[in-house]
Amino acid sequence: MIYEYAVSPLLFKSLDNIGFLYEAFGLDNGRFISDLPKKQWVQLARQCIKDTARDDIEKSELTALLMALDKRALYKRQSCSWSNDTKKKWIDNVLTEHASRAFQGILHHEKVTGNSNVLTISDAWRDSRWKSPPSISVPRNKASYIVQAVMPLLSISTKLILIDRNFEPSDGRFSKVLVEFAEQVLKQSHQPKIAGIKYVTTYEGEGRTIERFEKDCRDNLPSILPMGISVKFIIKSKKLLHDRFILTDKGCIQLGIGLDEGEGDVLLTRLSHNDFIKQLNSWEEVTCHSFTLNGTK
Repeated sequence: MIYEYAVSPLLFKSLDNIGFLYEAFGLDNGRFISDLPKKQWVQLARQCIKDTARDDIEKSELTALLMALDKRALYKRQSCSWSNDTKKKWIDNVLTEHASRAFQGILHHEKVTGNSNVLTISDAWRDSRWKSPPSISVPRNKASYIVQAVMPLLSISTKLILIDRNFEPSDGRFSKVLVEFAEQVLKQSHQPKIAGIKYVTTYEGEGRTIERFEKDCRDNLPSILPMGISVKFIIKSKKLLHDRFILTDKGCIQLGIGLDEGEGDVLLTRLSHNDFIKQLNSWEEVTCHSFTLNGTK
């Protein structure tokens, strides 16, 4: 649904390729471009445009497309293995990094014999790794199915906000999903990574107060949450919460049903860039209470 790709700057030597890349990448398409080599990818792509453009007007127009990609589609991968040896090709560096921390795919200007991880534009559309559907259905009977479906997004994010007004701390259907998110976040080996989880919900239930909800959370959750992770609960009025979301600083997934285990499937839908920005800017608004728990398991 939302994935990271390594993209060769040399693809910008072709005018047709530039149009393809502009249309293929960005949150609306579920694909990000890894900024490799770090802080140099845009410069290398810009040089390719300069060498290829037929006149100054075309160079200006194509550079504007590149800058738009930079703004909406470039992901700054940290702590990567990259050699500054000018004799080492871009693809060799990328394959080394891929072995350490895999990309969803590698888009190159030419085929690499014997390596199926490397795609060209002509064969990308026929490869399953290129597919980035706006929605998918996954089974709800195990928390891991829901979490694994969004792990490509979590792996490029530094924030995680879960939003579900029906969260019930004493109900394993909900707590198992929260614990699974916590465990998977802790397993991330690269930096920067998600340091804690925010959970936006409501306390409102039959005869329950905010104080009672917080006590229920403190009584039931720390002992099942792994040590090293914190969960900050953001409490709002129930009437302000309806849709369920998995929100990060890079994208947002909407759930057709809640963040809990159950029967059947749950539909996960990738939000458009504009809707994502709206959710990112508003999730903390009109908060009536908050508290933080630390895992002790």
